[in-house]
Amino acid sequence: SVGSQGESNVSHGCINVSTSNGQWFYDNSKRGDIVEIVNTVGSPLPGTDGLGDWNIPWEQWKAGNASI
Repeated sequence: SVGSQGESNVSHGCINVSTSNGQWFYDNSKRGDIVEIVNTVGSPLPGTDGLGDWNIPWEQWKAGNASI
């Protein structure tokens, strides 16, 4: 997808980076580091589908299923 990045509205993976930029993320970040992705199209994931739990406010996440 590297040739389409910045040109086409197609999937480029979760954070839309080339293999070399992905390697940079891997080499320079640790588990738990916050990465903010901006200028995307579409709405945030709901957080309760198993894919977007980072979109749940901390207090709701901490409360667990009791607040859903």
